[in-house]
Amino acid sequence: MKDGNFRSAFGTPDTRFISEPVSMKLLESTPGSAIRDAIGFGTFGNGFINIATVREEADLAGWRRWLPDTAFIYASSCFGILYLAVGEEMWLLNCQTGSIMPTGYPLDEAIYKAADPTVRIELLDFTIFQEWVAEGNSLLADQFLSPSPPLIFGGAMTPQSLKPVLSEEYLRTTADMFDDTGRNAVSIMGPDD
Repeated sequence: MKDGNFRSAFGTPDTRFISEPVSMKLLESTPGSAIRDAIGFGTFGNGFINIATVREEADLAGWRRWLPDTAFIYASSCFGILYLAVGEEMWLLNCQTGSIMPTGYPLDEAIYKAADPTVRIELLDFTIFQEWVAEGNSLLADQFLSPSPPLIFGGAMTPQSLKPVLSEEYLRTTADMFDDTGRNAVSIMGPDD
C-alpha cells in the first residue's frame, strides 16, 4: 500500500470521534475504502489531522458558493486546510488563504501526501502545531486552530497567536472574510497552477 508513511508521521488514529455520516459517505468510493484499510479513520497526531471525524461534519457554509454541490469534507488539518471529496477526486481548500484547488489526485493518494515532510511541515505547519501542544495546549475533536488576527488581516502563524475555534464557527467566519473580487478574493486554481 502506498500510504506515504502516514502512520509513521502521525501515529495511529484515535477512533473515539469518528463521524458515521462522513465515514459512510467516504466509504461509497473506492479511495475512501482504501484510506480506511491502509491507515484508518479518526484523529491523528493529537488532532493535527483528522479523517472522517466530527470536525469534518461541519457545514461548508459560505465556502459552498465556490465549490461543486457534491463536495464534502472528508479530512482536515487543525489549521483549516480541508480535504474535500468531489466524486473520487480531492480538492484542497485553505480557509486561511482563501485558495481552492482541484488536485487531480484520488482521495487516498491526496491524504497520504500529508505525511511527506515538505507537505507536513511547509504546507500544513506541523512544527507550529507541535510547539503549540508543547506549551500545554490541546485541541478538542470538533475544533480548528486559528491565528488571531487571521492571516489575511496581517496575523502570523505562531503558537502564541493560535486559538481554538469550533468547526462550524471557523468555517463560517473564514468564508465571510473572502469575496469574489477585490483584495480578499478567493483564488481558484487548477491542478497544474
